[in-house]
Amino acid sequence: MLIDALARLRAGGIRVRFRAIGKFETAAYEHQVKAAAEKLGVADQIEWLGFCSNVYGELQKLHLFVLPSLYGEGMPMVVLEALATGLPVIASNVEGIPEVVIPDVGKVVPPDSAQALADAIASFVCGDADLKAMAIAAQAHHRAHYSAEAMAGAVARCYRVALRRD
Repeated sequence: MLIDALARLRAGGIRVRFRAIGKFETAAYEHQVKAAAEKLGVADQIEWLGFCSNVYGELQKLHLFVLPSLYGEGMPMVVLEALATGLPVIASNVEGIPEVVIPDVGKVVPPDSAQALADAIASFVCGDADLKAMAIAAQAHHRAHYSAEAMAGAVARCYRVALRRD
């Protein structure tokens, strides 16, 4: 989906670079994805980083985070990591993601539409979104709802409620 979106952006005169962080599940899938990038003529716009031990360091090098999931992933940790880093997020409208990626911090797109993904990316890179404001909102949203402090506070509230019951 993301490679198809990249090709659509390029065809529309919008050249962006993708940094693919993480390893492939299988060598066969890696070959399939890289062959698709070659076939669509966008391989030169993708930097394949593979496994990275310093995810935050790599995320800090980005301007926008994109997660084009086809199926539900619960609440992907990588989206929370991106928000904590202050990255606006574009992600698929699958379970768990719309609850995290609210309009102030990013955009949710249909999981099966490369065109919708390309359009969302284009709106961000062409200046239709205030990336600085979204970065601030992303960090604030993470801090308020998903940080260690927020999670500990929620657990503590549960215990307080449970301990009040006789």
